[in-house]
Amino acid sequence: MKRSRSMIVLEFNELSPTLMDRFIAGGHLPAFKRLRAESATFITEAGEAEGRLNPWVQWVTVHTGATAEAHGIEKLGEADRLRLPTIADAVTRAGGAVWLCGSMNVQPLEPLDGAYLPDPWRVDAAPQPSELAPFLRFVSANVQEHTSEHTALSKRDALAFGRFLVTHGLSFATVRATLAQLVGERRSRVDRRRRAELLDRFQWDVFEHYHRRVKPRFATFFSNSTAHFQHLAWDEMENDPEGSLVLRGYQQMDRMVERALQLANGDATVVLCTALSQTANRDDVAFDGFYRLHDPAMLVERVQLSGVVRTAPVMAGQCHLYFDDLAAASTAASLLESATLDGQRALDVALNGTDLLIGCPVFVRQPTGLDLRLVDGRKVSFDDLFYWNDAPREGTHHPDGILWIQHAHSDERDARVPLTAVAPTLLSVLGVDRPPSMHDELLLAGQWG
Repeated sequence: MKRSRSMIVLEFNELSPTLMDRFIAGGHLPAFKRLRAESATFITEAGEAEGRLNPWVQWVTVHTGATAEAHGIEKLGEADRLRLPTIADAVTRAGGAVWLCGSMNVQPLEPLDGAYLPDPWRVDAAPQPSELAPFLRFVSANVQEHTSEHTALSKRDALAFGRFLVTHGLSFATVRATLAQLVGERRSRVDRRRRAELLDRFQWDVFEHYHRRVKPRFATFFSNSTAHFQHLAWDEMENDPEGSLVLRGYQQMDRMVERALQLANGDATVVLCTALSQTANRDDVAFDGFYRLHDPAMLVERVQLSGVVRTAPVMAGQCHLYFDDLAAASTAASLLESATLDGQRALDVALNGTDLLIGCPVFVRQPTGLDLRLVDGRKVSFDDLFYWNDAPREGTHHPDGILWIQHAHSDERDARVPLTAVAPTLLSVLGVDRPPSMHDELLLAGQWG
């Protein structure tokens, strides 16, 4: 096999090797079946314990070839702290164009020749080119606030999003699917949770538009919708696999694989990578849902935090508090870390400079009337600050991931390999020198012509 001239990496977050085999065997995933038949296939091992077994850690490992200990990124929204070169940096230095479309928690060290859409959980991230801003703003608002009682998205933002799509690849199939979803919801015939599929459809249309425009040597497309479905509905799949939200998610991914193969047209190598996967949640782990702040500004007011200049949501129950100086941020962190609810820790707190990331680690619904108690003796009504979201977590993270590299051959199907080997291997397929920070042996060494 000759080295690939270009590559499209489908970053389908947390798809399960076990479910993939099961659904392919059931005849549900023809495009995945074709890609698997044309590829060298591996099972990647995350190599991290539970505290670091999270997609916002593993995807950084995929792009840098470094362990969490080496790259140092452990929280969502920390991409700007990355100091190790990524695959995109190596391709850029080799003179190749790059198109990063939503890759989780990854930000290149250097400006790209091409396009860059930050993941929707980033705060104040700037896309490249800037014309992508209306799209990023719309998707971020819908992802960050999908469980919120309100959304920060204005009618003006929605109109800007629509105008952007019309001029940047919006397909008739996506319009038809959007109308079917919205009309179906109004008639109570379609599950509202399936809106996550629409964001994938919008993003794929934009991905194809920029792929044809940029002509990248290295491109990524990230999707989290099926991971979301697995977390919510794993048990539903076990009880009714044919009608489950999870199978529908895999079938949606299958359609994107088909479009990726068409876009590649035999000239580009298509790669499937999941970074990690999911399995059924353990019976002894209670995760019935989560608590989310009504409004972060209310927490600031009721707890009397000084020096807060702004707030921003991240995902689920988390949000950022930004302070005007380090002293104010540190004082607030100490105060919030002391907070208890019915004798248990009430808040997770992570301080990074003047940025305080907070969330509520209580995943079982509590009785009404409880108070948030602070170390200085003050009490604040918990119900005034937080509201409950029913979101049973039926799927939980698992260290095994899928890696398929089209047009390549390996001696053993589904050999188990370290996740750190992905980055140097993909650069080798592209014929690009890897940076010294990527140490692992190549998975396909010695087969290139």
